[in-house]
Amino acid sequence: MYWYKCINIDLSLSKIERNSKLHKEAFSLLEEKLIEEFHFKKEDLKYKYGVQGKPYLEKSPLNFSISHCNDIVVCAVNKMEIGIDIEDIKIANKYAIKKSLTEVEKGNMELSNIKDEYFFRIWSLKEAFIKCLGEGLSYGMKNVEFNISNKYENIICNVRGFKFKQEKISINNKEYIISVAWEVCNG
Repeated sequence: MYWYKCINIDLSLSKIERNSKLHKEAFSLLEEKLIEEFHFKKEDLKYKYGVQGKPYLEKSPLNFSISHCNDIVVCAVNKMEIGIDIEDIKIANKYAIKKSLTEVEKGNMELSNIKDEYFFRIWSLKEAFIKCLGEGLSYGMKNVEFNISNKYENIICNVRGFKFKQEKISINNKEYIISVAWEVCNG
């Protein structure tokens, strides 16, 4: 389950100040949804951080993830481990392509009619997956490989035990990709 929200952000703020505000706004959206959808009390929302810095709720069976891009914040909640990422679709950076995509992913991107969108679909899936693991970027972007079609419901990953969902949204004449990764229950 995930949600997104457009935030009014002061563009005169420095990049660090904007990121800090967006981070707080993402947590605010998360808390609003935890209270609204899961009936938490504000005073019970206490956060801890894992070894790699992934936040989690103290004394709760729920896991969450947050992300932001430009003036959009997103959050996701699940009983299993979860990760979410949002990226705006723009011209893909050649260095980022080289450092993050496997040879198969690069080949598939070259075959795509929508190369930049394809790259950000793969990139956001990798970000969501790594957030789900709680590993951080030290996991290595090339250690996970995705095969996607131009349809948003067909996502294949080389790592088993996870499910993925993507959505393309348009806000203020800008297109974004939201990707969610979550653990599949093995029990």
